[in-house]
Amino acid sequence: MAVIYKDNPSNRLNVAQFQADTADHSITITDYIDVNTMEELKSAIASMGKKVDALFMMTLTGILDENGKALEGNEIQSFVATFSKIPTLGHSNWQIESGALCGVIKISREKGTGAAELAVKILGGTPVTDVPITQNRNGQRIINVTTAKRLGIALIPSVLRGSELVR
Repeated sequence: MAVIYKDNPSNRLNVAQFQADTADHSITITDYIDVNTMEELKSAIASMGKKVDALFMMTLTGILDENGKALEGNEIQSFVATFSKIPTLGHSNWQIESGALCGVIKISREKGTGAAELAVKILGGTPVTDVPITQNRNGQRIINVTTAKRLGIALIPSVLRGSELVR
C-alpha cells in the first residue's frame, strides 16, 4: 500500500506515527507521497497503480487545481475515485461517501465517552500529567458498494457483516 497526503503539519505528524508503528502493521507500506497539486496527485496515482495493491488517502484538502485554486477534500476524493484503477482507502465517512472503497472510522461515541471519563478523573483531582494518552480501540467499517462494483470487487458476507454500506 502507498500513503498519499497533502503536505501539511498534521499529515507530517500522522506519517511520522505511521512510520513509527510500522512493526504493528499487517500490511506493507511501500511509499509515502506528499502532493500539493492535482498534477502531482495524478502522477502519484498513476505510478503507484503499477506498484501497490491499494492507496491510503490522508487529508488532501487544499491541493491546488491547474488554476491555483485550493480544492475541497470531497472534490479531490471524487476525482480519485474515478481516476484510480486500484482501491483507495479513507479515514473518514466523507471520503468513503465521496468514492473511496472503504475505511475503518473512529466511533464518535467512543471518543466522547473517553473524553468524559478523562474529565471525571481530572475533576476528581487526578493531575492532568497523570492522565494517560489513549487511542480509540474500536472503529466502524464502512464500504462504498458503488466503488466496489466499479473496481470489480465482490463483497463476501463475512466482510459485509457489521459494516456500514454507502453508495
